[in-house]
Amino acid sequence: MNILDYIYYRLFYVLQKTNAKDIAEYVASIWLVVLLGLNIIVVVGDFIINPLKHISSKAYGLILFAPLMLLMYFLFLRGKRYLQIVEQYANETKQQRMRGHLILIAYLVTTFAALILL
Repeated sequence: MNILDYIYYRLFYVLQKTNAKDIAEYVASIWLVVLLGLNIIVVVGDFIINPLKHISSKAYGLILFAPLMLLMYFLFLRGKRYLQIVEQYANETKQQRMRGHLILIAYLVTTFAALILL
């Protein structure tokens, strides 16, 4: 199981239950870009260097989020690969679905907690 595919599927699954179900594949990609971008900001900013001392926040955001969005396009949207991922996880049991929701919640909480605490 590819964890990135699984997190995308979980986001897609949750978005299917909302008003964004018509564009859930795009919104899930955007959410994944934001979450991964925040993870990269925390790791780079706290453990390596603070790039905001050297470049503007707009340039940093563009350098970080544009390639991530392009990556998400090629991983999930191009060729409608997200349908293969949905099909792969479609036969989950209720217990597996609950565990998946807990994994997604833990990832969200950890991402935002790291951003706040570090």
